[in-house]
Amino acid sequence: MIEVRWVTVADMLEAFCAVFVEIYELLQKKGKLDKLDGWDGTVMTQLLQLLLQFRNVTKELQGKKVPTLHMVLFRYYDLLRYCSPNEERIQEENLHKVRQILNNVGQPGPKYC
Repeated sequence: MIEVRWVTVADMLEAFCAVFVEIYELLQKKGKLDKLDGWDGTVMTQLLQLLLQFRNVTKELQGKKVPTLHMVLFRYYDLLRYCSPNEERIQEENLHKVRQILNNVGQPGPKYC
């Protein structure tokens, strides 16, 4: 099993999404838009939103000076609710793509971004 640091993945994806327009314009100027083949902005945005939920819960439960055990079950159900398909948040057809990307993180092979 490959250990994945999901908070780090969320941070990297957030940084990439923040500069995506600039990257796109630069690649367009150089005629290398093919480097973005496989990039689906909608799926990546939804993946980022999902990872940010886990990052927020992780940080909330890592309290050093306050007890957090009593919050685990509540946050677990919040995440379950968030992960269920919802037309406003994550479309059913993109859910499979998001799962596929998450399953391939850390695996050798083609990169998605």
